[in-house]
Amino acid sequence: MKLTRLAKECKEGECDTVFLSDRGTLVLQGMAVFAADGMCLGAGEQAVELPVALVKEALSALAQ
Repeated sequence: MKLTRLAKECKEGECDTVFLSDRGTLVLQGMAVFAADGMCLGAGEQAVELPVALVKEALSALAQ
């Protein structure tokens, strides 16, 4: 799979990143979320937490 970086935000050596894949999907890199009210993860699924500003930047990059 080939990834193109749309947006990246780094703090204290850790980087949240949003990528566009060559399959037309988004790949998100962030801190793992293991439990949250209202979230039920299926087998093989994982949730990550990203800053809203980073997601807005990624959406803006997609619109170009």
